[in-house]
Amino acid sequence: MIVATLWMLGGLLLAMLSPRILTTMICRFVNPTVILATWTAIVVGTFVNLTVPAVVLLLPNHGGVSALFHLAQQCWLALHDGASNGVETLVGAVAAIAITAMTAGILISWLRMARERRHTHDKHLGIVHILEGTLQVHDHTLWVPLEQPLAYSIAGRPSLIVASTGLRSHLRSESVAAVLAHERAHLRGRHHLFVRLAESVALVLPWLAIMRASPVLVRTLVELAADASAARTHGRSAVHDALRTLRPHAVPSPALAMATDTDCTAVRLHALATDRNHQPGVRRSFAAYVTAMALPVLPGVLFLCVMTLTSCLAVA
Repeated sequence: MIVATLWMLGGLLLAMLSPRILTTMICRFVNPTVILATWTAIVVGTFVNLTVPAVVLLLPNHGGVSALFHLAQQCWLALHDGASNGVETLVGAVAAIAITAMTAGILISWLRMARERRHTHDKHLGIVHILEGTLQVHDHTLWVPLEQPLAYSIAGRPSLIVASTGLRSHLRSESVAAVLAHERAHLRGRHHLFVRLAESVALVLPWLAIMRASPVLVRTLVELAADASAARTHGRSAVHDALRTLRPHAVPSPALAMATDTDCTAVRLHALATDRNHQPGVRRSFAAYVTAMALPVLPGVLFLCVMTLTSCLAVA
């Protein structure tokens, strides 16, 4: 029970510190795709770090889950009689109920957002069909006759980019192409799913720092990733000019627009102005992804190792 509880506390500690870690990575201009992978691993790892110890507490003779876990428990039992099975079962049951409720909440939130996305997508397709021949539709891009320069993307089948004709009058052709490349990067990278997941976990688990901060972090990351993708094709100058020209505008909630809030835009402009390669090498990317995947398991490994060492030294 002691080890399982410490494992949970380690997971909670990681969840509390993660926003600062991810923000530091953004400020140091780490590849946004790598940071997204880190965020995903931390979110999944947080659930694992909370779920597995709860399940272990419910298992009979749970000291044998692994050799290391078994060694730690045997050493600890040499010093203490341990908590009663009844207490362990009660703690595990309460944790299991809480985790089940959280999982159900996230699933319900996810389904609600998916329904909103389908409604928005179907509504836009309906407009295309009704005004067919009046509006320009080319390469899954719907051009609407508006003077205000704007663009946003909507995931679905088929995916759709909505752009105003004002883009062509306010931006040079290379910047217009960069805006469209930015929106295609959102669709290709399934960024809408990342945003939906971030909003779901924040809605259900606002008491966890990483979940509460996820919507802002993930929206910043997907915009940085799309900017980097567009910059590789059309150059940083074209993306930079487009960002400076476009202004935040209202879009349907499931959509992603290139023009975002002022704080996010400032970070993106700074990233584009920084003389760094937007496509990291294979070795650096591999090392970063491995680190991202390993980060969430550290609490469990660390506390098991510490428990084993301190308990065995005490016995000796």
